[in-house]
Amino acid sequence: MVTALINGGFNGYKDRLKYFNRAVSVFKAEHLNILKKEDSFSFEDSEIYNYRVYAYSWGRYHDPLRNESGTDKDKMEALKAYRRAVTLYKRRGDSGKVTDIKAKINALG
Repeated sequence: MVTALINGGFNGYKDRLKYFNRAVSVFKAEHLNILKKEDSFSFEDSEIYNYRVYAYSWGRYHDPLRNESGTDKDKMEALKAYRRAVTLYKRRGDSGKVTDIKAKINALG
């Protein structure tokens, strides 16, 4: 959530994660890893999961069909985030955005 708020997206996310891991080690602050799973943070456990703009952004940054850099491209991660964004945009009544995101989901197959 901090990366999204400060940068407006997830550019540089992998680098930030690397620096975070290093800081945890140097400062012996392993308690900060409480939310980590398999050496990363879970989308579903993140604050961004409940924010439509950031859920959509998470999908875009992981989408192997898009050019955003900063995260690893991961079709399943992109689909998970796009589907969550659809749910959140539907709640808001934004049918245009829902249609756009569904097109991205369909493109990924």
